[in-house]
Amino acid sequence: MRKPTFAWFFSSWGGPLVLLLVAILAFGLMLPGLGFYWDDWAKILVSRLYGLSAYPAYYAEDRPLSAWTHMLFTPLLGESPLPWQVFTLLLRWLSALSFWWCLGLIWPWARRQNLVAALLFLVYPVFTQQPAAVTFHQQWLQYLLFFLSLGAMMLAVRARQARQRWLWTALSLGASLLQLTVTEYFAPIELVRPLVLWFILPGEAALSSNPRGWISKSGRVLRAWLPYLILLGAYTVFRLFLLRLPGNDPYSADTLYDFIADPLKTAWQMLLVMLVDEQRILVGVWADLLHIGIVGATRAALLSYGVAVITGGLLFVYLLRTADSQTPGAPDEECQPQWSRQAFLLGLAGVLLGPVPAWITGRQVVFDFHSDRYALPAMFGAALLLAAGIEWLSQRKVQRTVLAVGLVTLAIGLQLRAANDYRWIWTAEQRFFWQLAWRAPGLKAPTAIFLETELFPNQGLFSTSAALNQMYPQGLEPFSTDRVNRLSYWIYTLRPRYREKPDDYTIKLNTTFRTLHFEGQTPDSLLVYSNPARSNCLWVLSARDANNPYLPQLVRDFLPISNLERILPESTPGFPPVDMIGPEPPRAWCYYF
Repeated sequence: MRKPTFAWFFSSWGGPLVLLLVAILAFGLMLPGLGFYWDDWAKILVSRLYGLSAYPAYYAEDRPLSAWTHMLFTPLLGESPLPWQVFTLLLRWLSALSFWWCLGLIWPWARRQNLVAALLFLVYPVFTQQPAAVTFHQQWLQYLLFFLSLGAMMLAVRARQARQRWLWTALSLGASLLQLTVTEYFAPIELVRPLVLWFILPGEAALSSNPRGWISKSGRVLRAWLPYLILLGAYTVFRLFLLRLPGNDPYSADTLYDFIADPLKTAWQMLLVMLVDEQRILVGVWADLLHIGIVGATRAALLSYGVAVITGGLLFVYLLRTADSQTPGAPDEECQPQWSRQAFLLGLAGVLLGPVPAWITGRQVVFDFHSDRYALPAMFGAALLLAAGIEWLSQRKVQRTVLAVGLVTLAIGLQLRAANDYRWIWTAEQRFFWQLAWRAPGLKAPTAIFLETELFPNQGLFSTSAALNQMYPQGLEPFSTDRVNRLSYWIYTLRPRYREKPDDYTIKLNTTFRTLHFEGQTPDSLLVYSNPARSNCLWVLSARDANNPYLPQLVRDFLPISNLERILPESTPGFPPVDMIGPEPPRAWCYYF
């Protein structure tokens, strides 16, 4: 058979390079325009204001062991968005690479199928919060550690020398323990290990003619799995029964306890939740991608389509050549049925076990904008199921390649459009904080800032408040304990809390998020207004705006809480921090108006 051009690229180096290229095109193009989002702001604030030693207390209410990732990586990456964005993308690529490596250890003769599964895993569209890099570096780190542990387990089983076997086992157990200390998200997928061991241990071909071979092989699987089962059991007992938190556990296994009290009712409710979530993970996310609007599409959307199509074309050529360069002695047509069957079983196990932490705590994948994170552990299983389905449905390699590339292309386009949405959120955050700094160079402490509604979609007031406290120096005397870090500023909204003006304009304010705490009252506050439909500029309001026809009635009703004496005329050097929020924009219209 004719050797392909650039044969080295279709060898073992090809897979990592293709995965890296797709990762850059799907997630890397927008990196310079991305910033901090959602939980990112609060987690960076902890380091910036209180130091690395404050992280254990910050996480004490739910995951007291997970602080180590921030304590390790924050000194290396700093408090600017771009290094975190690059780092988390690197972790995502390494996770896909380690997944591909594990698949190669299970099915070394199925290079093309393994690469298709890894590509689908890399860009799988059920999770679109990659830009929240500080927050989700932990989950991608867990994925990386899980696959490294899984691969080391397989190397331990295949090791011929006892010393090598013990070394690989120790490394595998260490990686597994390390990932379990971060979050409980990935604990249930540890249960796929016996299935992997069954696939890689020899003797499967003789099982049909020797029923007693099932018992023998099951015993070997159990012996190899036992150390990991003991570790997982110890972690489960610790997490459910021994872990003591300072308050109520926000991730208590309520569904599990409800099942003990009322098995039939809880099982039925659980089944409905499972069906809805699995439909979303396996079908719904792909159905959403079919609604592609070319007419009237924005330039960013058209760019995403173009990048996706170009990437798809390159992948099509590469996967076709990979199919032609299959490992000698294992033709594609012969290995396909076994790979499809085993990949389907492993994928099914992964997609069923992945969302279990959400289900047993009364949560689900289909709930709100941020709940797609609960589908993260199921992504590798969903990718395997999809890849197995492609192999089963298509008999010719061209058909299989077209299907695989089509799905990867659609997913790349979605991830680019999602990143562009985050880019606009970051732009809005930068504009808001710089315009606020122009109008209020300094703030007395404590000061509350009121808005009519939240300005940044799906970010949360705690997030915007954490950002605000890094835009101005802390004006209060330092007050910090193991449980509370007092902040000088906080952001509130009028809606939906108020529908009409209050009887008393002196409103006591007392807000706590984890260890971050704010106390204040009106009128030690400012009322600001931002509505792009009226003006692209931020307005700091006062009693003089009582007759402003562009203000909603509720905003005019609350003008008495806006006290311009809270504003200091001079800014403090270094604030707002340009390394965090970006350089000051040109002093154009909104600087003066």
